[in-house]
Amino acid sequence: MEIDKSIGIFSYGRTGSQRVPNKMLRNFANTTLLDILIDKLAAFNDQSFFGGYEQVFKEKCNRKNVQFIQRSEKSTQIDGPITECISFIKETNYKYLLLVNGCLPHLKVSTIKGFLTFVKENQNILEFIMIMDTTR
Repeated sequence: MEIDKSIGIFSYGRTGSQRVPNKMLRNFANTTLLDILIDKLAAFNDQSFFGGYEQVFKEKCNRKNVQFIQRSEKSTQIDGPITECISFIKETNYKYLLLVNGCLPHLKVSTIKGFLTFVKENQNILEFIMIMDTTR
């Protein structure tokens, strides 16, 4: 399936979580959540990227040819607002972005692709959702 080039698929991480430090790098079923996530992002070739601050994230991305975008140190030390946490996306040139949660190891690439196909085939649903969201 060809993914629309105006869509970027991304995720981000940090090592300094207050609740579970190094969560993305801890042993998980003989791998890590980060390795599972990077493998998923790699399936989308040049349309995917990962935002991180620590060198270990950059190294893992480089091994799988996933674009790495440097986060600011400040963005890794806060929990919000989300616009600050993901401020690194300003460096991208995508019209649309799909954030993949790195804490969902069972999420399949086929599910992500299926979602993208659904959205493409049902763009009127997005218009409806945007209309419904005007209550904020």
